[in-house]
Amino acid sequence: MLPIIVMGTFYSLYSVIQSRRIQMKSEFRYDFRFFTLVFIFQNLVTIFFLFLMFARRDISGVHALGMEIVGYILLVTILGVVITSFLEKCIKELNSLASSNKWNNWPITNSHAEKITVYLRALISLWLGYLDILLLKCYYDLFYEMIVYKSFVLISFIVITFFLGFIPWRVSGHAFQYKLLKDKISLWLFGGCLIIPLFYLMVLAFSYSIFPYIPATRGGGDYSQLPNVVFQIKSKDFKNELNEKYFSVSSSSQHLLTVPVILIDETSSFFYIADPNENGGAENWRKNSDSKPEIIGIAKSEVSGIKITRKRSGNTGNASESGSL
Repeated sequence: MLPIIVMGTFYSLYSVIQSRRIQMKSEFRYDFRFFTLVFIFQNLVTIFFLFLMFARRDISGVHALGMEIVGYILLVTILGVVITSFLEKCIKELNSLASSNKWNNWPITNSHAEKITVYLRALISLWLGYLDILLLKCYYDLFYEMIVYKSFVLISFIVITFFLGFIPWRVSGHAFQYKLLKDKISLWLFGGCLIIPLFYLMVLAFSYSIFPYIPATRGGGDYSQLPNVVFQIKSKDFKNELNEKYFSVSSSSQHLLTVPVILIDETSSFFYIADPNENGGAENWRKNSDSKPEIIGIAKSEVSGIKITRKRSGNTGNASESGSL
């Protein structure tokens, strides 16, 4: 969904700003006033969506890293917009009252109210920018790695996304200049022929640059935060030459146990696992597409128990939990 949302954001913002500029035919301060409002709301949407994608949350269900900062961003955005709008409305109502009662010495005008709104929204934007920096610092290692190892593909994704938002705006703008329906259709077909391959390239760029850094718990390709899992197999005969490196026999158990592995995927019939230390570990899998691990499947009918070692980032420590299937 991210490519579609980003594409729609570029198109809608550019179109709205241009329409506003044409309708208002106003000075720069009005444009800046509108720009700050757009920034405040767009910042909320962007930060919220990035947080949903990249937030690190393990199986224990503890609060995701940076959740408090996201709450502050939401609070500042809502209260800031409400307070500035209310203040501007109050000043204009007072101006109207002063005009009707002929208060000759009343010093405030509607232009003052608009300037105050601009300054307040600018301060709110700076405050939100500071909170954004605090939130990005929580995921500094992730974004730094993404920029260093995926810079070309990431830039390609941003550029292609921009053009996908720019093309519909330009096509819709030129379509009004043609009176014949067939000319309008031809123009939109031309735009569609550009949009479809560009959208495909954008999805590819997204899958190579951003998807590997979305936690697997959120449907992405980053397995570094997943817990290690030990499977207990019913029969020791399950071990063979193809999977022997994944198993070890415990002296205190009559069952066959796997070494600690990462659960890559699960279906109704199979568990798919990988060695967490293979090819540099899960942190290296997301950096290099050529460093993917070997994956094997274990039928659920062969599993009699499972033990999960929870991995937590920072100073939250480690915990383990075992259960039976």
